Amino acid sequence: MNRFRVFILIAASITIAGAMWVLVSRSELRVAELRTIQSSSSGHTFCVTNCSARELLFTLRAIEVRDSRGWRVYTNFVPAIGTTDPFVSWNRQRAAPHAVWNTTVTAPSLNVPWRLRIEVAQQSEGVAKLRAWKKFCGMRGSPARFFSLHQYQSFRSYGTTYELVSDEVD
Repeated sequence: MNRFRVFILIAASITIAGAMWVLVSRSELRVAELRTIQSSSSGHTFCVTNCSARELLFTLRAIEVRDSRGWRVYTNFVPAIGTTDPFVSWNRQRAAPHAVWNTTVTAPSLNVPWRLRIEVAQQSEGVAKLRAWKKFCGMRGSPARFFSLHQYQSFRSYGTTYELVSDEVD
């Protein structure tokens, strides 16, 4: 019985150490990176890089300005309506693994420091994609028993979201 307890204790310790290593290693991974690369009279160009091995969806969310009270939203970006691809418009772009999206933003007319806020969403895979597909089929009213492998493979769903905030621009 004593050997069994030692075995359980060692197995539990290895499991806990492994789980902690996974959590620490995942937290250090960057999903995306945002940098200012050029400033001109037409605006400031930002480079958004997909640092992950999955497709990402970048969405411009807001320009924020800093005044005496701190950071506040100067303007929100509204998605373009009527685009053929619901995931691509002037303020929204899909990015393949390790791809780059350059976007130019006009600076606010105020003479204060400002920054750009971008939302990043990772493409769903596995069970998360299957759940989104089931929900999508339910919204369309088509029975779940008619499963189309081709439609499922081409289906895009974006789950986990992150926010990127640029450095301050003067």
